[in-house]
Amino acid sequence: MKLQTINKMNTMKIIITTEEEIKSIFIETETASTLKNTEKSKSFTTARQVLAVHYLLKYANVKNIDRTEIARFIQFLTGKNFDNIYKKLQSPFKLNDKYLKEDLRYVKDYFERLGMQEIVKMINNEISA
Repeated sequence: MKLQTINKMNTMKIIITTEEEIKSIFIETETASTLKNTEKSKSFTTARQVLAVHYLLKYANVKNIDRTEIARFIQFLTGKNFDNIYKKLQSPFKLNDKYLKEDLRYVKDYFERLGMQEIVKMINNEISA
């Protein structure tokens, strides 16, 4: 009987150890995933998202739409703060914005991947201006 009890205890130890290893692996994977998503979200700035939607609307020939409605639309798509979006919409091409060209290149890369060459041309024109 003692041998059988010891075997059960050893089996339980193995199961507990395996369960702890699985939890450990899950936590490590979850942490890595969270860090990766955090890095992505840092590069998905409001300014870049506003620029992307600006070019999509320009390409779609959308004109004479109140900025408030555009800001609401961007907020719907991104979940970002309405006031910050609206401020960026006021002047998405600030002359003194030191990040503008970097943001334009970042956004342009996504349009290139989608094969949207007309938008890529528009962005290239803005970069070279």
